[in-house]
Amino acid sequence: MSASLKHYLNTIENALKAGNATEHTHRPALKALLESSDLHVIATNEPKRIVCGAPDYIITRDGLTIGYIEAKDVGKSLTETERTDQLKRYRRALDNLILTDYLEFRWYVDGKLRQEARLAQPQADGKLKIGKHGLKEVEELLQNFLVHQPQAVNTPKDLAERMARLTHIIRDIIMTAFETGQASMLLQGWRDAFARVLIADLNLPEKTPDFADMFAQTLAYGLFTARVMDDTPLSSPLQRGERRGFTRQEAQYLIPKSNPFLRDFCSENRPLFIFSCPFVSRRLMRVSPENTF
Repeated sequence: MSASLKHYLNTIENALKAGNATEHTHRPALKALLESSDLHVIATNEPKRIVCGAPDYIITRDGLTIGYIEAKDVGKSLTETERTDQLKRYRRALDNLILTDYLEFRWYVDGKLRQEARLAQPQADGKLKIGKHGLKEVEELLQNFLVHQPQAVNTPKDLAERMARLTHIIRDIIMTAFETGQASMLLQGWRDAFARVLIADLNLPEKTPDFADMFAQTLAYGLFTARVMDDTPLSSPLQRGERRGFTRQEAQYLIPKSNPFLRDFCSENRPLFIFSCPFVSRRLMRVSPENTF
């Protein structure tokens, strides 16, 4: 990764020298750096998700989410960012998270700071002053982040607490989607349907938190129900002829027909999974029922 880190630094420095760089300018460089470290790693950065409160990068390997990265502009105080409500929510819910300004990196495991390192210090002319051990320390931090294994869910309490944290983030994303005008037609349609059938005034602006809470809990429960009914192994690198384990796309078929509402809910919301909670649903799918009950 050392060569990739040097190329990454050159890219950042050239952008800073141009004098018009923003945090968005450096996103492709960080994506390329992460993906150069492991052939199976994909760093996904989609602005529409970010507007709705999702982390800037979702890091996956072989279809499974392994971590998240929140990126700020070069020179932005990471200590100040740590104090924001958004970062506090991420640290509570996401077990493998990096906060970075593209030059300084802070790695959190289960909400606690595990490791920090700095590649370089930005200078007034846009040049970067590379730290003595910066390349080595950042390379080590990124490798540790990419190979980190989440703590297993072994008890019903572990499961309940983890699902609660993730469901909370789904709720926050839905609320932000409505507040910023980013809610999809599908999401708006479900809110109108809930208002017609369940709670008459649920589509009023002040009821957005109530709808978001109901929707998030239903979505989480639906995915959990489908996962419990699935008899395929947890997703892993596929061998020739082997089919993928549990996926969001098959969730609708795994929910018992005896629960038509939940089955239809997951069927209707397949496109929504991809927009509003891609990182959450993959985490929920990693729960192993045989290790929980």
